[in-house]
Amino acid sequence: MVDWCATTTVRRHFPHASKAAFASQRFWDHRARLTPAMTRALWKAIIPEVIEREAMPLSSVCDDGTNFSTCIETFPTQGQIAKRGKNTPGRSPVRQVSSALLCHADAQGPLYEEVYEGTRNDPKPCPVMIQKLHDCLTTSFGGHLDAPQVTLLFAKGHNSQENFRGIGTLKLHSVGSIQLCEVKELAEISPQDPRWTPCQTSG
Repeated sequence: MVDWCATTTVRRHFPHASKAAFASQRFWDHRARLTPAMTRALWKAIIPEVIEREAMPLSSVCDDGTNFSTCIETFPTQGQIAKRGKNTPGRSPVRQVSSALLCHADAQGPLYEEVYEGTRNDPKPCPVMIQKLHDCLTTSFGGHLDAPQVTLLFAKGHNSQENFRGIGTLKLHSVGSIQLCEVKELAEISPQDPRWTPCQTSG
């Protein structure tokens, strides 16, 4: 860990720290003292400065979810997040942890993350995530979003009436995707069809 820290600003801020102080066990000792509420408070204090310093406009925000397979025992005695659920690799017998991430569309900078139970499918955490991100950014910027109209980009796995209602309630613009089977007639129209009109807007 001390070698890695030498490549970051940490070593510059603590030039006299001993190698023992940078041992990986010290990291875990300190990490264990941070509660979820404390880490959330740290994030809320840092993210506005990052957005301002990096000039990250919030006009486009991407939302996506994923899950991580674990080797947690079949009958765990503690922890309620790792649970069996559907996943792309088809590893339903193992317990998994699900995570949803909202990030800046261009810079890919993370804006908000939520970890939740592996049994919950993608659409359900989405409205909660959107509301929490909106609340946190609004609070961080003094009661208003000092940014252009936010447009949320999300995959078809988040399509649900509840999600669209939540997006509408927050007055967010959105760009989603749909499966071809849902618009079969539209997908069969030739790209050369004269009804298609080129977009003249720059960008």
